[in-house]
Amino acid sequence: MSSVIDLEWNHNHSVKSLQSLTFKDIPDSIVHQIKDMFSRGLLPGAAHKKLMHQLRSECKNDLEYHQRLADRSEIPRRKDFNDIYSDFKKELYGTGSLSTMFFFYPSATN
Repeated sequence: MSSVIDLEWNHNHSVKSLQSLTFKDIPDSIVHQIKDMFSRGLLPGAAHKKLMHQLRSECKNDLEYHQRLADRSEIPRRKDFNDIYSDFKKELYGTGSLSTMFFFYPSATN
């Protein structure tokens, strides 16, 4: 016996608006580019500013700039830079938590 289910999905706002671009995922290539800036000594604010200047120089006009700036997959938000920096520091230096730095094996008792 087979059944057919018909689902209808209505979105409550236009998916072509610039706001909808803010929900896109950050590609690994952008994360790698940002971590590379961190490894060269830039802090999150400076790395964000540098990526925005780079984007500005690539755009032909203000409309293209603002469309690409709204796209989180091209220019992550400042909070994203802070989160990526936290991950970068954990990968580079480890964590400050002793429980996560060391894994204690229970002693084997016979």
